[in-house]
Amino acid sequence: MVHKNRTMTLLGRRHSPPSLGMDGVCVLTLLFAVFFSTPADAGGLTASNLSVVFYRQGENGHYGNNVTLRPTFLASDANKSWFDYETILPGGALRKVFFMACNYSQMDDTSAGIRLQIWRPVNLSVPSLRLVWQQRVQLPTKTNVPMMYTYSINATVALVSGDRMGWEFEGTTGPICFEYTETHRTFFYRTTGVHPEVGQLAVFDRTFLPSQFSMAVSVDGKATGDPNDLHPSQASRFELWGLSLIFAVSLSVAFFISD
Repeated sequence: MVHKNRTMTLLGRRHSPPSLGMDGVCVLTLLFAVFFSTPADAGGLTASNLSVVFYRQGENGHYGNNVTLRPTFLASDANKSWFDYETILPGGALRKVFFMACNYSQMDDTSAGIRLQIWRPVNLSVPSLRLVWQQRVQLPTKTNVPMMYTYSINATVALVSGDRMGWEFEGTTGPICFEYTETHRTFFYRTTGVHPEVGQLAVFDRTFLPSQFSMAVSVDGKATGDPNDLHPSQASRFELWGLSLIFAVSLSVAFFISD
């Protein structure tokens, strides 16, 4: 009988659940926050006084338009999503996005926000396209000279043949410089402050701006990836960060109560 009671006592000690303690909970919270706050396509935006010039599509992996200083910019009514109809991207992986910003005199903090985008055609006769990638960047508003910006992408953003490069101006001023040309079509649709999300199908206006913007992309044609693996924007990742923080705080409270 004594042996039986001793065994039950030992087993009772083993049944006590281990406690992480507050230090362990803090570490766990930090891990959740770091993981979910990292953008899906974590890269970086750099500025320079250089330009990107190429003479045929695909030269050195470049597609789009020469990224040089052009004569004008959108001084008003720019807050739309745009896509370059004439630039047909190949299959591969998106590596970099280049664009030239040429005017800052009318640019406030809102107009300094630009969303770099990749659109996948669904029906170009409409035209309707699906957003498959985007990344928001913020330009400095105190720069008073034209600058070329390069956004480098570290993750694999898979492209399929026929994808189009695009962008959204968040403000009424569009700082990416361009020139009017009858042989180049740039389509748009008005977002009115409701930014498109990755995976969203958008119907663009049938009218277009006969223009060529100073924007280009770099594509690695040898890289492979899943074109159905859509990459959420950084804004979407911050929503996940918020959910993870709520979960981590709830976990902390649970452990505190159990102690």
